[in-house]
Amino acid sequence: MNTRNVIIILFLVVALVLLLSPLITKLPDTLEKMAQEKKSLDKERALLNSPLAGYALAGIKNKKLATAFAGICGIATVFLLTYSVAALLRKKKKT
Repeated sequence: MNTRNVIIILFLVVALVLLLSPLITKLPDTLEKMAQEKKSLDKERALLNSPLAGYALAGIKNKKLATAFAGICGIATVFLLTYSVAALLRKKKKT
């Protein structure tokens, strides 16, 4: 896969996240739903201060924008990890 194809795919994924994140954030995830049912959500404590707590980027007041940026950060993290592992495996295969 060449660089142009990777950039096109990344662009499409980011566009998809920006379009769908406002719809998805209205639905609680499974763990959050279980916590609400068990009434333990009020008792939760953060072990670490997370910059993406609540699926939103801290410091951005607009909730939809904060969620979209959190999604982009997640995509970038997964992409960089995957690309790094693939590069290491490719390098190992050549030797």
